[in-house]
Amino acid sequence: MQRRKILSILLLSCPALALAEGPQIQSTFTDTWRVIAANRANVPMTGLQNVERDIRNVWLADNGSGRFTFAAENSADYGLWAGTLAIGASSTRFFQIGVAGATGPGRSGGEAGHVFHERYQSQYYIDAGAEGQRVFLARAGAPGASSAQTTNGAWRWDGSRNIEVSRNGDSGALGPGLGAGWSISSVMRLQAARNGQVLIDATLARAGGGGGSAVIKHVPGVGNTTCVLSGSTDPNYSPNVGSLVFGEWFSSLDLRSIDADGRIYTYFDNDSGVRDGIWEICNGPPRAIAVNNEPGPRGPGLTVDSRFSFMMSPPMPGPAGAIYFGATAAVPSGPSTLMLDGIFLHEGGSNRPIVLQGDAGAYSPNWQGTTFGPMRFNTIAVNGRTIAFDAVATNGSTNYEGMWRITKGGTAQPVAIIGDTGAWSPGGGLRWSQLMERIVYGNGDIVLRAKTSDNVYALWLFEPGQPPRRILAEGQTFPLQTTSGLVNPVINDISLPSNNTSSTPRFGPGTSAGLDGWTNRDGQLLARLSLEGYGYVWAVTRPSEHIFRDDFQR
Repeated sequence: MQRRKILSILLLSCPALALAEGPQIQSTFTDTWRVIAANRANVPMTGLQNVERDIRNVWLADNGSGRFTFAAENSADYGLWAGTLAIGASSTRFFQIGVAGATGPGRSGGEAGHVFHERYQSQYYIDAGAEGQRVFLARAGAPGASSAQTTNGAWRWDGSRNIEVSRNGDSGALGPGLGAGWSISSVMRLQAARNGQVLIDATLARAGGGGGSAVIKHVPGVGNTTCVLSGSTDPNYSPNVGSLVFGEWFSSLDLRSIDADGRIYTYFDNDSGVRDGIWEICNGPPRAIAVNNEPGPRGPGLTVDSRFSFMMSPPMPGPAGAIYFGATAAVPSGPSTLMLDGIFLHEGGSNRPIVLQGDAGAYSPNWQGTTFGPMRFNTIAVNGRTIAFDAVATNGSTNYEGMWRITKGGTAQPVAIIGDTGAWSPGGGLRWSQLMERIVYGNGDIVLRAKTSDNVYALWLFEPGQPPRRILAEGQTFPLQTTSGLVNPVINDISLPSNNTSSTPRFGPGTSAGLDGWTNRDGQLLARLSLEGYGYVWAVTRPSEHIFRDDFQR
Protein backbone atom coordinates (compact mmCIF):
# COMPACT_ATOMS: atom_id res chain seq x y z
CA MET A 1 0.00 0.00 0.00
CA GLN A 2 1.30 3.38 -0.92
CA ARG A 3 2.14 5.49 2.12
CA ARG A 4 1.29 9.13 2.17
CA LYS A 5 2.46 11.89 4.48
CA ILE A 6 -0.38 13.36 6.47
CA LEU A 7 -0.87 17.11 6.39
CA SER A 8 -1.08 19.33 9.46
CA ILE A 9 -4.27 20.92 10.84
CA LEU A 10 -6.03 23.39 13.16
CA LEU A 11 -9.09 24.46 15.12
CA LEU A 12 -11.34 26.92 17.04
CA SER A 13 -15.04 27.50 17.65
CA CYS A 14 -18.05 28.37 15.48
CA PRO A 15 -21.77 27.39 15.23
CA ALA A 16 -22.77 23.78 14.71
CA LEU A 17 -23.52 22.93 11.09
CA ALA A 18 -25.31 20.00 9.45
CA LEU A 19 -23.44 18.41 6.55
CA ALA A 20 -25.02 19.00 3.14
CA GLU A 21 -25.01 16.27 0.49
CA GLY A 22 -23.23 17.47 -2.65
CA PRO A 23 -24.52 17.15 -6.18
CA GLN A 24 -21.37 15.43 -7.44
CA ILE A 25 -21.16 12.67 -4.80
CA GLN A 26 -24.20 11.36 -2.98
CA SER A 27 -23.35 10.60 0.63
CA THR A 28 -25.35 7.88 2.35
CA PHE A 29 -24.71 9.22 5.84
CA THR A 30 -25.34 12.75 7.04
CA ASP A 31 -23.44 13.78 10.15
CA THR A 32 -23.07 16.99 12.12
CA TRP A 33 -19.83 18.96 11.74
CA ARG A 34 -18.66 22.10 13.54
CA VAL A 35 -16.28 24.47 11.83
CA ILE A 36 -13.73 25.45 14.45
CA ALA A 37 -10.94 27.19 12.54
CA ALA A 38 -10.18 28.97 9.28
CA ASN A 39 -7.46 31.14 7.79
CA ARG A 40 -9.79 33.49 5.91
CA ALA A 41 -10.90 36.73 7.56
CA ASN A 42 -14.52 36.23 6.46
CA VAL A 43 -14.85 32.96 8.44
CA PRO A 44 -15.32 33.93 12.12
CA MET A 45 -13.31 32.29 14.90
CA THR A 46 -14.32 32.81 18.52
CA GLY A 47 -11.58 34.64 20.42
CA LEU A 48 -9.58 35.74 17.36
CA GLN A 49 -9.89 38.80 15.15
CA ASN A 50 -11.57 38.77 11.75
CA VAL A 51 -8.32 39.18 9.83
CA GLU A 52 -6.39 36.95 7.45
CA ARG A 53 -4.80 34.32 9.69
CA ASP A 54 -1.85 31.97 9.69
CA ILE A 55 -2.76 29.11 12.05
CA ARG A 56 -0.42 26.17 12.59
CA ASN A 57 0.49 23.33 14.96
CA VAL A 58 -3.09 22.59 15.94
CA TRP A 59 -3.98 19.27 17.52
CA LEU A 60 -6.93 17.76 19.32
CA ALA A 61 -5.92 16.65 22.82
CA ASP A 62 -5.71 12.88 22.80
CA ASN A 63 -7.11 12.58 26.37
CA GLY A 64 -10.49 14.04 25.47
CA SER A 65 -12.83 16.63 26.98
CA GLY A 66 -12.82 18.49 23.66
CA ARG A 67 -9.54 20.29 24.27
CA PHE A 68 -7.23 21.50 21.53
CA THR A 69 -4.12 23.63 21.06
CA PHE A 70 -2.95 25.75 18.14
CA ALA A 71 -0.43 28.43 17.19
CA ALA A 72 -1.34 31.71 15.49
CA GLU A 73 1.52 33.15 13.46
CA ASN A 74 -0.23 36.29 12.17
CA SER A 75 0.75 39.43 14.11
CA ALA A 76 -2.75 40.27 15.41
CA ASP A 77 -3.18 36.92 17.17
CA TYR A 78 0.41 35.73 17.55
CA GLY A 79 1.01 33.09 20.23
CA LEU A 80 -0.05 29.69 21.54
CA TRP A 81 -3.76 29.20 22.23
CA ALA A 82 -5.78 26.70 24.25
CA GLY A 83 -9.38 26.00 23.33
CA THR A 84 -12.31 23.71 24.00
CA LEU A 85 -15.00 22.42 21.68
CA ALA A 86 -17.79 23.57 24.00
CA ILE A 87 -20.35 25.67 22.10
CA GLY A 88 -19.64 29.37 22.55
CA ALA A 89 -16.34 28.84 24.36
CA SER A 90 -13.53 31.28 23.56
CA SER A 91 -9.91 30.25 23.17
CA THR A 92 -7.27 31.52 25.59
CA ARG A 93 -3.82 32.70 24.59
CA PHE A 94 -1.20 31.38 27.02
CA PHE A 95 2.11 32.18 25.28
CA GLN A 96 3.46 35.36 23.72
CA ILE A 97 6.94 36.53 22.84
CA GLY A 98 8.17 39.69 24.56
CA VAL A 99 5.44 39.77 27.21
CA ALA A 100 6.02 39.36 30.96
CA GLY A 101 2.45 38.96 32.22
CA ALA A 102 0.16 35.92 32.27
CA THR A 103 1.41 34.85 28.83
CA GLY A 104 5.07 35.21 29.81
CA PRO A 105 7.45 32.72 31.47
CA GLY A 106 6.23 33.41 35.02
CA ARG A 107 9.67 33.61 36.58
CA SER A 108 10.13 35.30 39.96
CA GLY A 109 12.65 37.28 41.99
CA GLY A 110 15.36 38.89 39.88
CA GLU A 111 13.94 37.12 36.83
CA ALA A 112 10.39 38.43 37.26
CA GLY A 113 10.73 40.67 34.22
CA HIS A 114 11.85 37.89 31.89
CA VAL A 115 9.97 37.30 28.64
CA PHE A 116 9.77 34.53 26.07
CA HIS A 117 12.15 34.96 23.12
CA GLU A 118 11.28 31.85 21.10
CA ARG A 119 9.12 28.74 21.09
CA TYR A 120 9.82 25.38 19.47
CA GLN A 121 7.23 24.07 17.03
CA SER A 122 7.70 20.31 16.76
CA GLN A 123 4.78 18.11 17.81
CA TYR A 124 7.21 16.70 20.37
CA TYR A 125 7.29 20.09 22.10
CA ILE A 126 3.64 20.80 22.90
CA ASP A 127 0.99 18.61 24.51
CA ALA A 128 -2.34 18.97 26.33
CA GLY A 129 -3.07 17.28 29.65
CA ALA A 130 -6.23 15.61 30.92
CA GLU A 131 -7.03 18.44 33.32
CA GLY A 132 -6.55 21.16 30.71
CA GLN A 133 -2.88 21.95 31.29
CA ARG A 134 -0.57 22.54 28.33
CA VAL A 135 3.15 21.81 28.27
CA PHE A 136 5.55 23.42 25.82
CA LEU A 137 9.23 24.08 25.11
CA ALA A 138 10.53 27.65 24.80
CA ARG A 139 13.43 30.01 25.40
CA ALA A 140 13.26 32.88 27.90
CA GLY A 141 15.37 35.66 29.37
CA ALA A 142 15.49 39.38 30.05
CA PRO A 143 13.99 41.69 27.40
CA GLY A 144 16.59 42.44 24.73
CA ALA A 145 18.93 39.71 25.98
CA SER A 146 21.16 37.93 23.48
CA SER A 147 20.67 34.25 22.74
CA ALA A 148 23.62 33.41 25.01
CA GLN A 149 21.89 35.22 27.89
CA THR A 150 18.65 33.26 27.60
CA THR A 151 17.82 29.68 28.60
CA ASN A 152 15.76 26.90 27.08
CA GLY A 153 13.25 25.09 29.22
CA ALA A 154 9.91 23.38 29.60
CA TRP A 155 6.79 25.11 30.89
CA ARG A 156 3.41 23.96 32.14
CA TRP A 157 0.38 26.20 31.70
CA ASP A 158 -2.04 25.36 34.52
CA GLY A 159 -5.03 27.18 33.04
CA SER A 160 -4.11 30.62 34.35
CA ARG A 161 -0.31 30.98 34.37
CA ASN A 162 2.90 29.47 33.02
CA ILE A 163 5.10 27.50 35.44
CA GLU A 164 8.68 26.56 34.53
CA VAL A 165 9.29 22.85 35.16
CA SER A 166 12.79 22.37 33.72
CA ARG A 167 15.68 24.57 32.61
CA ASN A 168 18.67 23.55 30.54
CA GLY A 169 21.91 23.86 32.49
CA ASP A 170 20.25 23.91 35.91
CA SER A 171 21.38 21.28 38.43
CA GLY A 172 18.92 22.33 41.13
CA ALA A 173 15.13 22.22 41.30
CA LEU A 174 14.77 22.61 37.52
CA GLY A 175 17.30 19.89 36.73
CA PRO A 176 16.86 16.09 36.35
CA GLY A 177 16.77 15.37 40.09
CA LEU A 178 19.96 13.31 40.12
CA GLY A 179 21.88 15.54 42.49
CA ALA A 180 24.70 18.07 42.19
CA GLY A 181 26.51 18.20 38.88
CA TRP A 182 23.67 16.76 36.78
CA SER A 183 21.77 19.05 34.41
CA ILE A 184 19.62 18.92 31.28
CA SER A 185 21.46 19.85 28.09
CA SER A 186 18.54 19.47 25.64
CA VAL A 187 14.90 18.40 25.66
CA MET A 188 13.71 15.98 22.98
CA ARG A 189 10.05 15.50 23.90
CA LEU A 190 7.44 16.77 26.34
CA GLN A 191 4.30 14.86 27.27
CA ALA A 192 1.51 15.89 29.61
CA ALA A 193 0.51 13.16 32.06
CA ARG A 194 -2.24 13.07 34.69
CA ASN A 195 -2.63 15.46 37.65
CA GLY A 196 -0.39 18.12 36.17
CA GLN A 197 2.57 15.78 35.72
CA VAL A 198 4.98 16.19 32.81
CA LEU A 199 7.25 13.64 31.11
CA ILE A 200 10.51 15.07 29.75
CA ASP A 201 12.79 13.14 27.38
CA ALA A 202 16.18 14.82 27.62
CA THR A 203 19.89 14.48 27.15
CA LEU A 204 21.86 15.13 30.35
CA ALA A 205 25.25 16.59 31.12
CA ARG A 206 27.35 15.77 34.18
CA ALA A 207 30.03 17.96 35.68
CA GLY A 208 33.43 16.44 34.95
CA GLY A 209 32.15 14.58 31.89
CA GLY A 210 29.57 11.98 31.03
CA GLY A 211 25.81 12.27 31.00
CA GLY A 212 23.27 10.26 29.07
CA SER A 213 19.68 10.16 27.89
CA ALA A 214 16.87 10.26 30.42
CA VAL A 215 13.13 10.23 30.96
CA ILE A 216 12.26 12.67 33.75
CA LYS A 217 8.90 12.95 35.50
CA HIS A 218 7.81 16.30 36.91
CA VAL A 219 5.23 16.19 39.71
CA PRO A 220 3.71 19.52 40.84
CA GLY A 221 4.71 20.28 44.41
CA VAL A 222 7.36 17.55 44.37
CA GLY A 223 9.75 18.37 41.54
CA ASN A 224 11.69 16.36 38.97
CA THR A 225 12.65 12.70 39.25
CA THR A 226 14.60 10.66 36.68
CA CYS A 227 12.83 7.41 35.74
CA VAL A 228 15.23 6.05 33.09
CA LEU A 229 18.91 6.79 32.42
CA SER A 230 20.91 5.39 29.51
CA GLY A 231 24.08 3.53 30.39
CA SER A 232 23.12 3.20 34.05
CA THR A 233 23.24 -0.10 35.93
CA ASP A 234 21.33 1.33 38.89
CA PRO A 235 18.09 -0.73 39.13
CA ASN A 236 16.11 2.47 39.63
CA TYR A 237 17.02 3.62 36.10
CA SER A 238 18.10 0.48 34.16
CA PRO A 239 16.22 -2.27 32.25
CA ASN A 240 16.50 -4.82 35.09
CA VAL A 241 17.04 -7.55 32.51
CA GLY A 242 20.36 -9.30 33.12
CA SER A 243 23.26 -6.94 32.45
CA LEU A 244 21.41 -4.80 29.92
CA VAL A 245 21.60 -1.02 30.02
CA PHE A 246 19.36 1.39 28.16
CA GLY A 247 20.81 2.93 25.00
CA GLU A 248 19.66 5.94 22.99
CA TRP A 249 15.96 5.86 22.14
CA PHE A 250 15.36 9.25 20.54
CA SER A 251 14.67 7.70 17.12
CA SER A 252 11.51 6.18 18.60
CA LEU A 253 10.12 8.95 20.80
CA ASP A 254 6.57 8.41 19.53
CA LEU A 255 6.53 4.75 20.60
CA ARG A 256 5.01 5.49 24.01
CA SER A 257 1.56 5.48 25.56
CA ILE A 258 -0.18 6.41 28.80
CA ASP A 259 -3.20 4.31 29.77
CA ALA A 260 -6.42 5.48 31.43
CA ASP A 261 -4.91 4.82 34.88
CA GLY A 262 -1.79 6.89 34.16
CA ARG A 263 0.58 3.94 33.62
CA ILE A 264 3.37 4.74 31.16
CA TYR A 265 4.58 2.19 28.59
CA THR A 266 7.42 2.82 26.16
CA TYR A 267 9.71 1.18 23.64
CA PHE A 268 13.45 1.41 24.28
CA ASP A 269 16.59 0.54 22.36
CA ASN A 270 19.15 -1.55 24.25
CA ASP A 271 22.45 -3.22 23.39
CA SER A 272 22.60 -1.65 19.88
CA GLY A 273 19.11 -2.86 18.99
CA VAL A 274 19.68 -6.55 19.72
CA ARG A 275 17.58 -6.40 22.89
CA ASP A 276 14.97 -3.74 22.12
CA GLY A 277 11.75 -4.02 24.06
CA ILE A 278 8.80 -2.51 25.88
CA TRP A 279 8.95 -1.35 29.50
CA GLU A 280 6.60 0.19 32.03
CA ILE A 281 8.35 3.21 33.54
CA CYS A 282 7.90 5.90 36.20
CA ASN A 283 6.01 3.53 38.50
CA GLY A 284 8.95 2.26 40.51
CA PRO A 285 11.98 0.76 38.72
CA PRO A 286 11.57 0.05 34.96
CA ARG A 287 9.63 -3.19 34.38
CA ALA A 288 10.19 -5.23 31.21
CA ILE A 289 7.10 -6.45 29.33
CA ALA A 290 8.53 -7.73 26.05
CA VAL A 291 12.20 -8.03 25.11
CA ASN A 292 13.87 -9.06 21.85
CA ASN A 293 15.98 -12.22 21.71
CA GLU A 294 14.55 -13.69 24.90
CA PRO A 295 12.29 -16.75 25.36
CA GLY A 296 9.89 -17.19 28.24
CA PRO A 297 7.27 -14.79 29.62
CA ARG A 298 8.85 -11.76 27.93
CA GLY A 299 8.93 -13.59 24.60
CA PRO A 300 6.10 -14.12 22.06
CA GLY A 301 4.63 -17.20 23.75
CA LEU A 302 4.58 -19.33 20.57
CA THR A 303 7.02 -22.12 21.49
CA VAL A 304 9.36 -22.61 24.43
CA ASP A 305 12.29 -21.27 22.37
CA SER A 306 10.51 -18.60 20.30
CA ARG A 307 11.78 -15.03 20.63
CA PHE A 308 10.93 -11.55 19.46
CA SER A 309 13.30 -10.27 16.80
CA PHE A 310 11.77 -6.91 15.92
CA MET A 311 9.26 -4.46 17.43
CA MET A 312 8.06 -1.30 15.72
CA SER A 313 4.68 -0.19 16.98
CA PRO A 314 3.84 1.77 20.10
CA PRO A 315 2.63 -0.29 23.06
CA MET A 316 -1.12 0.34 22.94
CA PRO A 317 -3.12 0.07 26.17
CA GLY A 318 -6.13 -2.22 26.38
CA PRO A 319 -8.34 -2.71 29.45
CA ALA A 320 -7.10 -3.38 33.00
CA GLY A 321 -3.37 -3.12 32.34
CA ALA A 322 -3.36 -5.13 29.08
CA ILE A 323 -0.99 -3.97 26.31
CA TYR A 324 -1.14 -4.64 22.56
CA PHE A 325 1.85 -4.28 20.23
CA GLY A 326 3.07 -5.33 16.80
CA ALA A 327 6.24 -7.40 16.50
CA THR A 328 8.11 -10.02 14.48
CA ALA A 329 8.76 -13.34 16.20
CA ALA A 330 11.59 -15.75 15.44
CA VAL A 331 10.36 -19.35 15.73
CA PRO A 332 12.87 -22.23 15.29
CA SER A 333 11.60 -24.81 12.80
CA GLY A 334 14.03 -27.66 12.21
CA PRO A 335 17.26 -26.35 10.69
CA SER A 336 15.72 -22.95 9.87
CA THR A 337 13.94 -20.15 11.71
CA LEU A 338 10.56 -18.75 10.73
CA MET A 339 10.18 -14.95 10.95
CA LEU A 340 6.51 -14.25 11.66
CA ASP A 341 4.78 -10.88 11.95
CA GLY A 342 2.00 -10.65 14.50
CA ILE A 343 -0.01 -8.55 16.90
CA PHE A 344 0.59 -9.58 20.49
CA LEU A 345 -1.23 -9.09 23.78
CA HIS A 346 0.58 -8.69 27.10
CA GLU A 347 -1.71 -9.70 29.93
CA GLY A 348 -1.24 -11.46 33.24
CA GLY A 349 2.54 -11.28 33.10
CA SER A 350 3.07 -12.92 29.70
CA ASN A 351 2.62 -12.36 25.95
CA ARG A 352 0.55 -14.22 23.39
CA PRO A 353 -0.43 -13.65 19.74
CA ILE A 354 -3.87 -12.57 18.62
CA VAL A 355 -2.91 -12.34 14.92
CA LEU A 356 -0.02 -14.26 13.37
CA GLN A 357 1.55 -14.52 9.94
CA GLY A 358 1.18 -17.97 8.36
CA ASP A 359 -1.39 -19.30 10.85
CA ALA A 360 -4.45 -21.05 9.39
CA GLY A 361 -6.42 -21.23 12.63
CA ALA A 362 -7.46 -18.78 15.33
CA TYR A 363 -4.84 -16.19 14.37
CA SER A 364 -5.67 -16.21 10.63
CA PRO A 365 -7.58 -13.74 8.37
CA ASN A 366 -10.67 -16.01 8.44
CA TRP A 367 -11.22 -15.21 4.76
CA GLN A 368 -11.22 -17.52 1.73
CA GLY A 369 -8.68 -19.94 3.19
CA THR A 370 -5.90 -17.34 3.27
CA THR A 371 -3.17 -16.80 5.82
CA PHE A 372 -1.64 -13.52 6.90
CA GLY A 373 1.58 -12.34 5.28
CA PRO A 374 3.40 -9.17 6.38
CA MET A 375 1.62 -6.88 8.85
CA ARG A 376 1.40 -3.10 8.50
CA PHE A 377 2.45 -2.18 12.04
CA ASN A 378 1.88 1.52 11.39
CA THR A 379 -1.87 0.92 10.89
CA ILE A 380 -2.75 -0.69 14.23
CA ALA A 381 -5.54 1.07 16.15
CA VAL A 382 -6.74 -0.15 19.56
CA ASN A 383 -9.75 0.68 21.71
CA GLY A 384 -10.32 -1.55 24.72
CA ARG A 385 -10.40 -5.05 23.22
CA THR A 386 -11.30 -3.86 19.71
CA ILE A 387 -8.51 -3.62 17.14
CA ALA A 388 -8.23 -2.54 13.50
CA PHE A 389 -5.14 -3.16 11.35
CA ASP A 390 -3.92 -3.62 7.77
CA ALA A 391 -2.16 -6.74 6.54
CA VAL A 392 -1.51 -8.84 3.46
CA ALA A 393 -3.54 -12.06 3.16
CA THR A 394 -2.28 -14.74 0.79
CA ASN A 395 -3.52 -18.04 -0.63
CA GLY A 396 -0.02 -18.94 -1.84
CA SER A 397 -0.44 -17.57 -5.35
CA THR A 398 -2.27 -14.26 -4.87
CA ASN A 399 -1.76 -11.54 -2.27
CA TYR A 400 -4.65 -9.40 -1.04
CA GLU A 401 -4.13 -6.25 1.02
CA GLY A 402 -6.85 -5.01 3.31
CA MET A 403 -8.08 -3.96 6.73
CA TRP A 404 -9.20 -6.39 9.43
CA ARG A 405 -11.07 -5.94 12.69
CA ILE A 406 -11.03 -7.85 15.98
CA THR A 407 -14.03 -7.08 18.19
CA LYS A 408 -14.22 -7.74 21.93
CA GLY A 409 -11.52 -10.39 22.01
CA GLY A 410 -12.82 -12.38 18.99
CA THR A 411 -10.89 -13.35 15.87
CA ALA A 412 -9.81 -11.21 12.92
CA GLN A 413 -12.51 -10.50 10.32
CA PRO A 414 -12.09 -8.63 7.00
CA VAL A 415 -13.47 -5.10 6.73
CA ALA A 416 -12.08 -3.76 3.44
CA ILE A 417 -10.03 -5.50 0.73
CA ILE A 418 -8.18 -3.39 -1.83
CA GLY A 419 -9.39 -4.20 -5.35
CA ASP A 420 -12.41 -6.24 -4.22
CA THR A 421 -15.72 -5.59 -6.00
CA GLY A 422 -17.91 -7.66 -3.70
CA ALA A 423 -18.71 -7.68 0.01
CA TRP A 424 -15.45 -5.99 1.02
CA SER A 425 -15.67 -3.11 -1.46
CA PRO A 426 -17.10 0.41 -0.95
CA GLY A 427 -20.17 -0.59 -3.00
CA GLY A 428 -21.64 1.18 -6.00
CA GLY A 429 -19.18 -0.51 -8.36
CA LEU A 430 -16.20 1.15 -6.68
CA ARG A 431 -13.06 -0.51 -5.32
CA TRP A 432 -10.73 0.52 -2.50
CA SER A 433 -7.38 1.76 -3.81
CA GLN A 434 -5.75 3.15 -0.64
CA LEU A 435 -6.53 2.73 3.08
CA MET A 436 -5.12 5.39 5.38
CA GLU A 437 -5.84 6.89 8.82
CA ARG A 438 -8.38 5.15 11.01
CA ILE A 439 -9.92 5.22 14.47
CA VAL A 440 -11.66 2.26 16.08
CA TYR A 441 -14.38 2.45 18.74
CA GLY A 442 -15.10 0.03 21.55
CA ASN A 443 -18.26 -1.29 19.88
CA GLY A 444 -16.33 -2.13 16.69
CA ASP A 445 -17.17 0.95 14.60
CA ILE A 446 -14.25 2.18 12.47
CA VAL A 447 -13.79 5.55 10.79
CA LEU A 448 -11.32 5.42 7.90
CA ARG A 449 -9.91 7.92 5.43
CA ALA A 450 -9.57 6.11 2.13
CA LYS A 451 -9.15 6.58 -1.59
CA THR A 452 -11.52 4.75 -3.95
CA SER A 453 -11.14 3.73 -7.57
CA ASP A 454 -12.82 6.95 -8.76
CA ASN A 455 -9.77 8.80 -7.34
CA VAL A 456 -11.80 10.40 -4.52
CA TYR A 457 -10.58 10.69 -0.93
CA ALA A 458 -13.33 10.40 1.68
CA LEU A 459 -14.07 9.54 5.30
CA TRP A 460 -15.98 6.27 5.75
CA LEU A 461 -17.81 4.66 8.68
CA PHE A 462 -17.71 0.86 9.08
CA GLU A 463 -20.26 -0.54 11.52
CA PRO A 464 -20.13 -4.29 12.28
CA GLY A 465 -22.58 -6.15 10.06
CA GLN A 466 -23.32 -3.10 7.89
CA PRO A 467 -21.92 -1.93 4.53
CA PRO A 468 -19.49 1.02 4.70
CA ARG A 469 -21.08 4.47 4.73
CA ARG A 470 -19.41 7.58 3.43
CA ILE A 471 -19.33 10.44 5.95
CA LEU A 472 -17.61 13.14 3.95
CA ALA A 473 -16.09 13.20 0.47
CA GLU A 474 -14.21 15.40 -1.93
CA GLY A 475 -16.62 16.95 -4.43
CA GLN A 476 -19.35 17.27 -1.84
CA THR A 477 -20.64 20.69 -0.79
CA PHE A 478 -20.10 21.86 2.76
CA PRO A 479 -22.19 24.47 4.64
CA LEU A 480 -19.92 27.27 5.83
CA GLN A 481 -20.99 30.21 7.99
CA THR A 482 -19.20 33.40 6.92
CA THR A 483 -19.47 37.02 8.01
CA SER A 484 -21.76 37.52 4.99
CA GLY A 485 -24.01 34.53 5.65
CA LEU A 486 -24.23 30.82 4.86
CA VAL A 487 -22.47 29.52 1.74
CA ASN A 488 -22.01 25.99 0.34
CA PRO A 489 -18.60 25.63 -1.29
CA VAL A 490 -17.33 22.37 -2.77
CA ILE A 491 -14.77 20.32 -0.83
CA ASN A 492 -11.56 20.07 -2.89
CA ASP A 493 -9.48 18.10 -0.38
CA ILE A 494 -9.83 16.28 2.95
CA SER A 495 -6.86 15.65 5.24
CA LEU A 496 -6.31 14.77 8.89
CA PRO A 497 -3.72 16.31 11.23
CA SER A 498 -0.51 14.40 11.63
CA ASN A 499 -0.34 12.30 14.77
CA ASN A 500 3.28 11.28 14.43
CA THR A 501 6.65 12.82 13.87
CA SER A 502 8.52 9.82 12.50
CA SER A 503 9.61 9.36 8.89
CA THR A 504 7.09 6.51 8.54
CA PRO A 505 3.47 7.74 8.66
CA ARG A 506 1.34 6.04 11.29
CA PHE A 507 -2.26 5.51 10.19
CA GLY A 508 -3.51 4.42 13.60
CA PRO A 509 -4.63 7.29 15.84
CA GLY A 510 -2.12 9.23 17.93
CA THR A 511 -4.15 8.36 21.01
CA SER A 512 -2.49 4.95 20.83
CA ALA A 513 0.86 6.63 21.46
CA GLY A 514 -0.19 9.47 23.73
CA LEU A 515 0.08 12.03 20.92
CA ASP A 516 -2.34 14.88 20.30
CA GLY A 517 -3.64 14.82 16.74
CA TRP A 518 -6.84 14.24 14.79
CA THR A 519 -8.90 12.29 17.32
CA ASN A 520 -9.36 11.89 21.07
CA ARG A 521 -10.52 9.38 23.66
CA ASP A 522 -14.07 10.78 23.44
CA GLY A 523 -14.27 9.64 19.81
CA GLN A 524 -14.24 13.11 18.27
CA LEU A 525 -12.55 13.54 14.90
CA LEU A 526 -10.93 16.62 13.38
CA ALA A 527 -10.56 17.12 9.62
CA ARG A 528 -8.98 19.84 7.51
CA LEU A 529 -11.02 20.75 4.45
CA SER A 530 -9.92 22.74 1.43
CA LEU A 531 -13.05 24.57 0.25
CA GLU A 532 -13.46 26.11 -3.19
CA GLY A 533 -13.02 29.88 -2.84
CA TYR A 534 -12.52 29.77 0.95
CA GLY A 535 -9.20 28.01 1.46
CA TYR A 536 -8.71 25.77 4.47
CA VAL A 537 -11.19 25.31 7.30
CA TRP A 538 -11.07 22.81 10.14
CA ALA A 539 -14.13 20.95 11.35
CA VAL A 540 -14.90 18.44 14.07
CA THR A 541 -17.49 15.67 14.36
CA ARG A 542 -18.25 12.58 16.42
CA PRO A 543 -18.84 9.99 13.69
CA SER A 544 -19.87 6.89 15.62
CA GLU A 545 -23.34 6.84 17.12
CA HIS A 546 -22.26 4.28 19.74
CA ILE A 547 -19.57 5.91 21.86
CA PHE A 548 -18.82 4.68 25.37
CA ARG A 549 -16.05 6.68 26.98
CA ASP A 550 -14.70 3.81 29.06
CA ASP A 551 -14.02 1.83 25.88
CA PHE A 552 -11.72 4.44 24.39
CA GLN A 553 -8.47 4.38 26.34
CA ARG A 554 -5.60 6.73 25.78
